[in-house]
Amino acid sequence: MQHPRKATKRFIPRAIATAMPMNRGIATILWTVFTNEVHAMKTGAIAIAALLSLTSLAHADEPENFIKYRQSMMTAIGGHNGAASQILRGKVAPPGHLAMHANALRDLASDLAALFPEGSDFGETKAKAEIWSDWSGFEKAAGDSKTATAAFAEAVAGGDAGNIEAAFKQVGETCKGCHKTYREKDD
Repeated sequence: MQHPRKATKRFIPRAIATAMPMNRGIATILWTVFTNEVHAMKTGAIAIAALLSLTSLAHADEPENFIKYRQSMMTAIGGHNGAASQILRGKVAPPGHLAMHANALRDLASDLAALFPEGSDFGETKAKAEIWSDWSGFEKAAGDSKTATAAFAEAVAGGDAGNIEAAFKQVGETCKGCHKTYREKDD
């Protein structure tokens, strides 16, 4: 049986070169790293992690990707909002789920303005240009949503039905207010 380190030294560079032909230079670097007899596995793992993080970061801030991310976040907010509404209207009553949805809404709305970086105002998006032309107004609306969702989560934790209903209504009002000004209408 072959020594594990020797097998690793052969396998990793070949696997990377085969999987990503344009990265044969990376495979050469990894081969050099893995041939070092002192701390080969540790050094190799660090090198692989660094290379993988660099390749993923290269595409992380492309506007198209960010628009898709923003849309996914907004869909998640809508999903939690809709689920909380179903619970509050008595349509379903899964134990503990209202708190889960309230906390998710609070967390998702914690920094809405960050979902709209400069340069993400094109393509298939319902975001109006007013978001960027009236940035301070948009930040205020996003802050209002953050405050409302935090108050809703707090009301749910407190357990008073009247406070929960009022807080949830405020969440809806802040969402509608922001959408009215900063989101294109659905067709």
